[in-house]
Amino acid sequence: MFNITRHFHSALPAGPHQITFNAAALPSGIYQYELTASTVRLYSRMMLVK
Repeated sequence: MFNITRHFHSALPAGPHQITFNAAALPSGIYQYELTASTVRLYSRMMLVK
């Protein structure tokens, strides 16, 4: 099991944002992620295919 954590502790301006991470050391698979903004949390999945 892999635990990937990336935190932003500062306020970002309103609008779309993009987060990039290096997946070179991760195997192909389905990964779950969580996005939190104030009191709203979004849970979703992404598929990594190598």
